[in-house]
Amino acid sequence: DTDNDCTDPGTPCATFKHAIHQACDGEKINVGQGSYTEDVVVDHPVYVDNLGLASQTFLNGTGSTDVVRILSDNVTWDGVNAAGSSASGACFRVGDASHTGIRGLSLRNTSATNCGIGVVLDSTGATGAWNRVLSMDIALNNTDGSSNTGVGVLFTGGVGRVELKTGWIRNNDGVGLRIDAPPPESENKTIVVVGNLIYNNGIDATADSHTAVEIADASDLRFEGNRLYNNTGSGAGDGVAVELD
Repeated sequence: DTDNDCTDPGTPCATFKHAIHQACDGEKINVGQGSYTEDVVVDHPVYVDNLGLASQTFLNGTGSTDVVRILSDNVTWDGVNAAGSSASGACFRVGDASHTGIRGLSLRNTSATNCGIGVVLDSTGATGAWNRVLSMDIALNNTDGSSNTGVGVLFTGGVGRVELKTGWIRNNDGVGLRIDAPPPESENKTIVVVGNLIYNNGIDATADSHTAVEIADASDLRFEGNRLYNNTGSGAGDGVAVELD
């Protein structure tokens, strides 16, 4: 990694960190099939693309934080699976309190498993280019008993113009999909949830809720063609499939 500019496939870079650092805005990073261990921060617009079989290309976190943190507009992450965050961390975290309004995300054809939370969109706002989470398998995320852990997909801090489509949200300890109420002077608006299988969530009694889907204070919501079943599992849930507040 020290002197490698990552342009020769015969001598590829060793880490995501170095490859992202070397890539110019808008460039594609081709990831060879295999298994990697590191925590990744994407801080400028790049396209991370799997060159091999998605089912055999894994990014494993160190267990100390989120596995992938996306802190830039116009990032595509395609076909590289993520697993193994810290107990309260996420497989994929898009935005945070210091990086708000992130737009132009495409997160697709990948899995988010065995983390505290599968996918988090945090304070991405409700205007600008669409953020899209497409054809993902979000499963087996674990609760440590604290709020939001074990959730498959979490939208928080005010989100909008976001599409969650044709994926699997399954076998998570807590809620399958949770959309938190936005903070003051923010909103949840123009949210599309279409064609997903949401099942076998809420399987741990210590999770903070056991519903399949929780949506708080959202307007212009399209919820269509989703199949929900077998949620609340063995947890002490109330059997509610969709809760709107």
